[in-house]
Amino acid sequence: MKLNKMNVARRQLAVAIDIFLSDGDPIAIITLAGAAEEIFGKIALRNNKENSLEFMLRAHKALGGTITEKELIKNANLVRNALKHANDEGDEEIELDEQQEAISMLSRALTNYFKVSIDDAFPLMEKVYEHMHRS
Repeated sequence: MKLNKMNVARRQLAVAIDIFLSDGDPIAIITLAGAAEEIFGKIALRNNKENSLEFMLRAHKALGGTITEKELIKNANLVRNALKHANDEGDEEIELDEQQEAISMLSRALTNYFKVSIDDAFPLMEKVYEHMHRS
């Protein structure tokens, strides 16, 4: 069976949003939205569109930030990567604000999705942001 990566990312994001709207597990939201964010982000870059990470880098530089591009990307993806890897001794635990990280990753995924599929992304964005404002 062949799977189209855009469709894979849509499915991951849709499930992450369903979990979010039902006040489900933030770790699952971060993991699924993070996978979708990465796929949509790479597709956006291939289409010469700025993805969420590129925007963060540009904003960081414009505001006079001093950390390197590599360090900023590492920090932006720290939680997502920590939740899916256990490569190093001593990384068996992570401290985080689960809800805030879930909202952040959903926002990044939706931003990237919007860059590659405006029509499909907008209704999902509305659902997520309406739910955030009700909570």
